Amino acid sequence: MAAVAVLALVVVGPAPATGAHPPVPLCGGCTGGFEDAAADHGANATVERSELALHFHANGTATGVARLRVDERAADRFRENATLLDAVARDAFVTPERSERSLWAGSAVIRDVERVRAGIDARTVTVRFALDDATRDGYGGVVYTDLFRRNGTVGGIDLQVDQATVLGPDDHVIVRAPDGWGGDAIRFEPMDDSLFVGYGGYVAWAPDAGAASDVSAAASIWTAEASTEVPRVLSTSWLASVLAAALAGLFALVAHRFEDGDWSSPAWLAVGYVATAVASLAATYMALAWFSFGGLGVTLLAVVPGVVVAALVTAALALASRRGRRPLARVPTVFLYLLPVLAVGVFAVGIAAAGTAALWAASTTVLLVGALGVATTRGAGPTVAVAVAFALAPVCLAFPTLSPSNFAPPFGLAWVLAVALVGVPLFALGRRRGGTAQNGEAERSASTAD
Repeated sequence: MAAVAVLALVVVGPAPATGAHPPVPLCGGCTGGFEDAAADHGANATVERSELALHFHANGTATGVARLRVDERAADRFRENATLLDAVARDAFVTPERSERSLWAGSAVIRDVERVRAGIDARTVTVRFALDDATRDGYGGVVYTDLFRRNGTVGGIDLQVDQATVLGPDDHVIVRAPDGWGGDAIRFEPMDDSLFVGYGGYVAWAPDAGAASDVSAAASIWTAEASTEVPRVLSTSWLASVLAAALAGLFALVAHRFEDGDWSSPAWLAVGYVATAVASLAATYMALAWFSFGGLGVTLLAVVPGVVVAALVTAALALASRRGRRPLARVPTVFLYLLPVLAVGVFAVGIAAAGTAALWAASTTVLLVGALGVATTRGAGPTVAVAVAFALAPVCLAFPTLSPSNFAPPFGLAWVLAVALVGVPLFALGRRRGGTAQNGEAERSASTAD
């Protein structure tokens, strides 16, 4: 089970910061960007305090107000020269990548702004701007934004201002936000000298709170994700899926060759799968730590959970066999028909929870090979059903590869081949012991007639 936990960390947990894209600033022009833009115009300025307010609207736009308190000397120059202040504000907010001290300002969450206007009162510079294509309409009056996800990175988001406030459309309440971002108004302030505010995500508002609004927000966001994620995941995994379907068909064609022999007894399989899991973990360690073969190492690691689960299942089957039971023969045929339904459900979950789908695929696909063996004793319908579930597995495994990560993605084709290889004994077991009592009587009657 340790292998399952390790894989869960890889596919579900955020990538470590070392060597990754660092956190991007929430507002690239609010502090360092403004100071560097002022320096470029010969007006050195020190931002002593900065506040940002974002207001998302139901018409697809958002407006922002940044208030920057500057030093007295810079304030005097800006009050005397409004043109200079406008030029500095435009450079800071429209092209924040010019900021050398804010290296990733060009990837800031708040970027590509429009209609920048600046003014000054005493020592406070006020910069107003607008963001087009900032919100989208959802179901049931829901309005949501993907700005904090679209412009985020694997490194997360740094505040880099003293205070930031996020408001939704008028007469709307927040119904969905990343963990820790809740409340009537999202407010960020540095906590314990940390500027990190999280990894971003969707924020949604609705006319009122309640279960219906929560469902509408979830459905709206899922639909938006599906429109982009499904084509992307299929483009990266279709070949592995075709290979899985072809292997399932090959298993079905040669199934009769697995009907004889005791090499697939549950007890021996349990021992063999335990040994295979240990060997795979050792190979994973060598691939990652010794040879830096990231893709190969992650591929091997993605096989291990299925091997571990297969070891547990075969051990349970061995125990049942000693008691004279035939659990595989008792598997209802309807269960085999439910497997592709479950696979489609996991695929749908993968759009919103990529790690969950990948973990399911890695943990159950070896068992699907065994289920295919059982299905071949029940007819063409159950065999096709299990083959469909097996073909969807590499697609589910590929969902986490759509997001930036420090971990190399697994090789889909190699993973399918490895799963099929380690699943051969389980297929043989399912083929030999998966027939129902009715099938067994039919076979015996045919033998007697011959």
